Amino acid sequence: MSISSHDQLVKAPRIRLHLNVHEPIELVEMTLAFQGLGYEYQSYIRNLTLPNNAKGKTKDVKLFITKIESNCILAEMAPALPLFGSLAPVFTDANTVAEFVRNISDLINWLRSLSNNSEVMADEIPHTKRRLNNVRDIVRLVGNAKDSNLGLKAIRLVLTP
Repeated sequence: MSISSHDQLVKAPRIRLHLNVHEPIELVEMTLAFQGLGYEYQSYIRNLTLPNNAKGKTKDVKLFITKIESNCILAEMAPALPLFGSLAPVFTDANTVAEFVRNISDLINWLRSLSNNSEVMADEIPHTKRRLNNVRDIVRLVGNAKDSNLGLKAIRLVLTP
């Protein structure tokens, strides 16, 4: 990655994933959480940029972990700007990142609301199985750990002089 690409990545809006767990976790579960978030981001960007669900190269849509903090799993991820070429403004727009986070949060809240239902019919589910599996992977880690929670937030780097 060139210096200018690195600078662009540092300045990109971020997705902050906070997996607040207080016990040892399985590496595969943590990896699946990040993978599920990455797949959902690819799908979200594909739907924004490709008309009528056309096939496109979403493998180039990537999130890079730019920061990890200790005492919990707190990671910041930024879109991979250099790979997008003319589409970079769409991927790096703070509003796009914020809307993606809202979209995932809304889906998680919708799934939580279903826990009160004794039965859910297939025609009542407006999401694909793949999407539901991705979100399951994101939340599974905190769902299996006692007294844990998940935080998902869109953040923006603010440089101070």
